[in-house]
Amino acid sequence: MLMKKFFCFLVLMCFSLPLWAQLQLPQPSPSATLTQTVGLTDVTVEYSRPAKRGRTVFGELVPFGEVWRTGANASTKITFSDPVTFSGQQLPAGQYALYTIPQEGNWTVIFHKNLEHWGSDGYAEADDALRVTAPVQKTALPVESFTIGINNVDNEQATLDIAWDDRMVSVPFTVDAHTKAQANIQQALATAGDNWQPYAQAANYYLQNDLDAAQAMAWLDKSVSLTKHFWNLHLQSVAYAKRGDYQQALATAEQALPLAQEANNPFYIGQIQSNIADWQTKVPAKGKSKKKRS
Repeated sequence: MLMKKFFCFLVLMCFSLPLWAQLQLPQPSPSATLTQTVGLTDVTVEYSRPAKRGRTVFGELVPFGEVWRTGANASTKITFSDPVTFSGQQLPAGQYALYTIPQEGNWTVIFHKNLEHWGSDGYAEADDALRVTAPVQKTALPVESFTIGINNVDNEQATLDIAWDDRMVSVPFTVDAHTKAQANIQQALATAGDNWQPYAQAANYYLQNDLDAAQAMAWLDKSVSLTKHFWNLHLQSVAYAKRGDYQQALATAEQALPLAQEANNPFYIGQIQSNIADWQTKVPAKGKSKKKRS
């Protein structure tokens, strides 16, 4: 009888274990995933976020001078879809474990090739892909939950920011968006056919980044020759203004305005009207001639 009860207990345990394994409860260091595009490069960070909870973090919970997992649980992972550059050193595209060595005045930020460690257990410097040093900054307010961010984003640069408690390190990096953009432009224009939009988009990129103005105008001429749209005419008027030809800029903007009104696009209606008002002050008034000298 006793053996029968023991056998029934074992069977019950076997059926119960999968249910226990599926139990989900709040975690003290919940996981987080951040994805940010910098230029044309995608940056993804996967990490766990411990909380301060009244503890002294740096120098106690996180010792100075030791390799830290930079978060909690498994090692923090950071992925770059394209090569990036930190402090003049190029880091190839790929996924890395992100470790740090906190100090009072600065931190060493480490991009590590071995992704299999639990935290920093088993970490070996020989597997580092890149190390950079970043100065410590004091935060304006305490950061309760450990936070990693990709901030100060521009077309070709951003910062990797790591903050907790009253400290933050900010590590600048750059990406080569222009080379990739040029390749994308050439590929798009090679197959554009009678589509006016790729020519306007390429010209817009050149105008926004102060690149070859003559090339931008050539693309706009091609775009307008295919289809007169308020957007490509607006861009063409801006291109004329950039080279100081306000008379032609004004004439082209006056062609763009009714098309924007017909499309009921309030943003471009306002933009074009503002440009017209500005450029009217920069061209000679019609019907006026210079007085002859006596």
